[in-house]
Amino acid sequence: MAVTSVFFVLALGAQDEGARNAPDAVQLLCRYPSGALPNAAQVHRAIDQLAASDQGESLPLLQSLVRHESGAVQAHARDAVEIISGRALSDVRLAASAHAPSEDEVDLRIAQYVLDRPGIPTSELGVVAYAELVTAQAIWTTDALGSLTPEKSVSTVDRAEQMELEDHLETAIPLLVDAAMSGDARATHGLMARGIDVDRLALGLSSEFARSRGLPDLHVAPVVQSSDPASVTVLLSRAEHGRSLPRLAAIENLGVLLRAGNLEPVWQRRAHDTLVRASTDIAPVVRRTAESALALVP
Repeated sequence: MAVTSVFFVLALGAQDEGARNAPDAVQLLCRYPSGALPNAAQVHRAIDQLAASDQGESLPLLQSLVRHESGAVQAHARDAVEIISGRALSDVRLAASAHAPSEDEVDLRIAQYVLDRPGIPTSELGVVAYAELVTAQAIWTTDALGSLTPEKSVSTVDRAEQMELEDHLETAIPLLVDAAMSGDARATHGLMARGIDVDRLALGLSSEFARSRGLPDLHVAPVVQSSDPASVTVLLSRAEHGRSLPRLAAIENLGVLLRAGNLEPVWQRRAHDTLVRASTDIAPVVRRTAESALALVP
C-alpha cells in the first residue's frame, strides 16, 4: 500500500495532466488479458491518471481489475475505485442539494393538508410536508424505518450509494433514510449532503399524520438535536397533547435540548414551562417523564 500511496500523491498533484492522458491510460489497461496486468510502473501510472481525473466513466474497467487482478495492482485499482466513486457521489449530492424543497413548496403543501386535516397543528403539518417532499422520489418497500443493526446499516448504505451513482433514487433514498433513522452516521451525512435536514425529516416521519400521506412508520422516536424554532415548536406541541408514546418522546427530547443549553432564551423558557405543566399532568407516566427531564436540567 505504501507504493500505491506514493503513486496517488504524484497523480493527484497533476489532475490536468491526468485528464489529458486518461484515454491512453484506458488503452494501456485494456491491452493485457484479464488477470495478467503486470505489477509495473506504467500500469500504476495509468491507474493514477484515472483516479486523478475520471468522473466515473472508467469505473467498470477499474472494478474489473479489482475482481480479476491480484496483489498491488488489485489494491491500487480498489483505491482508485473508492476515489472516483467518492468524487462522483459528491458531485451527485451537490447537484441534488440545489433542488432541495423550498419553504414556499412546504407552505403550499401545508395549505393542501389543512383542507384535508383541519385541527392538526401547522407545525406538525410542516414537518410531514417536508418529509413527503424530500422523499418524493422514493419507492418504499417497508412499512417501518429505523430498526437496522449497525452491520446491516453498513451494507444498506453501500447499496444506497451505488444506487445514487446509477441514478436510481427511488431505491437510494429509502435505503439512506432507513439507515440514517437507524443511527448510521454515513447515511446521515449523505442525506445532509443532498441538502436534507435530517432532524426535520425524522420529525415528519414520526408524526401520526405521516401514515396518511403514505410515509412509512418510524420504528423509534427521534432524538432531535436541532435548536431550530420550527423543530422545537413541533416538540412543544407534541409534549402538550397527543398519544402517549409521541408525547413522552417529545418531553424527553425537550429535556435533552434544555440540558444541552443551545436554545434561545425564549425557547428555553417555553420548553421549561411545558415540562413544568407536564409534571402536573393527570397521567402518572407523563408526570414521571417530565419530572425526570426537569431533574437533569441545570
